[in-house]
Amino acid sequence: MSKFISKEDLTSLREADVKFSDLVNNFGLIQIERMQLEKAARNLDSIEAEYKKVYAETFAAIETLRERIRTEFGEGSINMETGEFITE
Repeated sequence: MSKFISKEDLTSLREADVKFSDLVNNFGLIQIERMQLEKAARNLDSIEAEYKKVYAETFAAIETLRERIRTEFGEGSINMETGEFITE
């Protein structure tokens, strides 16, 4: 003879099973989102590193140019519109 659990227990088990499946699915979605965010962060790190490199190169080039102008003209400033060197 077969035995059966109560309808209430069966309903509770089914609800718990659905809830558990939803939780497992949501954990998976969180993991996928985390992986995508980590990839985006790595891409940003790469872009940032390139910008830092270009910044350093540009800064060094400006400093070299300033030093060359300072050696040639002495201390002063430059009118950026006309290129006129103004002695201080």
